[in-house]
Amino acid sequence: MLEAIKQALVKQISKILRPKNKNWEYILLIPYSIFLISVGWVYFHQYPLPGFLSKLVSVGFSLVFILSMTFLGSELLHFFGFFPKRKNNDQNKIWDLLYSLGLGVGLLGTMVLLAGWIIPFTLGIKLKILSVAFFLFPMVRFKALRSRFIPKLRFKCPSLSGWDFLILLFASIGIIPSFITAFSPITYYDSLVYHLALPALYLEKGGIQSIPFNLYSHFPALAEMIFLFILAGFPDPETCINLFLWFCSFSISLGLYSWVRNMTNRTWGFLAFALWWTMPSVLFLSIGGYIEIPLAFFSFLALRSFIVGKENHWDSKQLFLAGLFGAFACSVKYTGGITLAIIFILLVSTSWRKPNETKKSIGWLCLGPILFFGPWLLKNTIEIGNPVFPFLYNLIGGEVSWTHETASSYFRMLTEYDHQSSIFVQLVQAPWTMATQTLRYGGGFYVLGDFGWPLFLCLVPIGLLSLNKNKNNRLLYIYLALHFVVWLWTKPVLRFLMGGLPIFVLLTCFSLFTISKLKINYSKILFSLFVIPLVLSNLFLYFFISRDLQPFSVPLGFEKKEDYLNRRLAYYPVFNWLNTSLNSNQKIILLGEQRTFHLKCNYLGTNLFAPSQLAKWCNSQANSQELSKLLQDQGFTHLLINNGEVTRLGGLNRFGFNTHGVKVLKNFLRNKTSRILEHRNIVVYQPNIS
Repeated sequence: MLEAIKQALVKQISKILRPKNKNWEYILLIPYSIFLISVGWVYFHQYPLPGFLSKLVSVGFSLVFILSMTFLGSELLHFFGFFPKRKNNDQNKIWDLLYSLGLGVGLLGTMVLLAGWIIPFTLGIKLKILSVAFFLFPMVRFKALRSRFIPKLRFKCPSLSGWDFLILLFASIGIIPSFITAFSPITYYDSLVYHLALPALYLEKGGIQSIPFNLYSHFPALAEMIFLFILAGFPDPETCINLFLWFCSFSISLGLYSWVRNMTNRTWGFLAFALWWTMPSVLFLSIGGYIEIPLAFFSFLALRSFIVGKENHWDSKQLFLAGLFGAFACSVKYTGGITLAIIFILLVSTSWRKPNETKKSIGWLCLGPILFFGPWLLKNTIEIGNPVFPFLYNLIGGEVSWTHETASSYFRMLTEYDHQSSIFVQLVQAPWTMATQTLRYGGGFYVLGDFGWPLFLCLVPIGLLSLNKNKNNRLLYIYLALHFVVWLWTKPVLRFLMGGLPIFVLLTCFSLFTISKLKINYSKILFSLFVIPLVLSNLFLYFFISRDLQPFSVPLGFEKKEDYLNRRLAYYPVFNWLNTSLNSNQKIILLGEQRTFHLKCNYLGTNLFAPSQLAKWCNSQANSQELSKLLQDQGFTHLLINNGEVTRLGGLNRFGFNTHGVKVLKNFLRNKTSRILEHRNIVVYQPNIS
């Protein structure tokens, strides 16, 4: 056997050294290639790219993750015959991939929920088993998946016109920095309070369950289930979460390109792609752990499936997919129900003349929400008695120990940016208000969704001129109008309008295409004086706001991750100290600081609108002596107060403290505790042992 191996090696070497065509240049390239590799190795050893290997590993894991979800969705769609037989062009290939990815993401999130909520094993072990099965699946089905997907990924590189090149150049100014910032640590406020903190808490508790004094554990959380899956076993999970969100955003832009190109031509498809990637809100929310991009992704797929179903004489499978993706949108966030409700209205209003077919179509549409949004409703019903908590709280209630004041405060927060004028006046004023008073529709970290809207709000109405030529556009306009009115009437924060943004981009392109067909030079004037300046303004705003967020410093190696977090997050050094100083028998209670993602020790958090156990104890105890004894009996060994956050959020009264409770707490801190750590207005107290 060794002799056979030796002969084979000699044969291969002889082929290299004596090629049939006597191409000696080929032989000379071998040592030269070795020389280039050696120089490159030495160069990058002396001047290494910061964190290149770890970034490469994160990208690799994320790509395998995305492909695994796509393969899973594709297998199911093909097995049940959801892919219609049609012309095999690039646009249909794109939609096949997007449908597969959407189904894979939704199913994985639902499986994580059921595994963590129902199956009685430690959550970390269950997720590792699920991860192994998930990543092995493409290997088992490799032959079938290769024949299905490899041809679909072989897109020809077309020759680009001048306009195509210019449009893609603008898009690259947004898409490349956005991808770079995916390697930045997550510091967005709501992510650290909720979107990442809740999955981390589930992982620590060993199951998906109702968490005392945490309202967010009763909200639908499909995106958080994906984050939980990533946190359980991925290297550098924050980067992988960012890359997952970025891939979802990229998928939306591919869908926009395909939809617009199919209706017009390639240049207009590129324009849709570029408008998406030059929108500041998209660039900010494509990373950072917020869930608006998955919401927009599922809403977009739901509406696309509905349109395709209508074009195919109310095809039952497409209607089922519309309901399915609508259910996934609801499972990401309650506002996803807007899309599902509007699709239901459009279905009934366009097919009511055929009652039998309408009933059948409604049945197929509702099947997806029953199967895939139903588990979230069932979980809430069993745990707190209210399937849609916190909504209908006044009618159904919910076993969360809410006081009337806390509940009222929460619902006031939902309409914090509401306006007093009538809905009609708001609707007419909206484009002007959003252009001149953007922060009126969201301050603080809501500002991440505030910028870039005037371009779409001002141009979308122009497309009304061509409604008679395209009935599908008519449905899109009805959808967008209803979505916008509901948003304006309920929660007028621009970040919460992101679910409808893909349709804004779509109709903006159709409007510009309509203008381009006019026999006057109005389109050139419009592009020169309005569209191009606003696109440039969007890109400027993105980089201007990024100056404060500083998302490039870590990915580009200007700053280490720990130094960046210590500088950006006042609590981070304190949490690091607690994580290393407190043992498993010690427990800390937090006041003011809600961002608990980085805290790994045993703690009890206090959310602004959740029932506060500390406030309840302070309000009910007669004096600081009784409070000290109660905390010791409950096993609390430390207390952390972020005074800056308490002041910013409105004082102790916003956390449920009454006048007596504030007095008891202050006396307790003054007489019954010792300050053991203080950093940037954050104080850690240790109760004196009596």
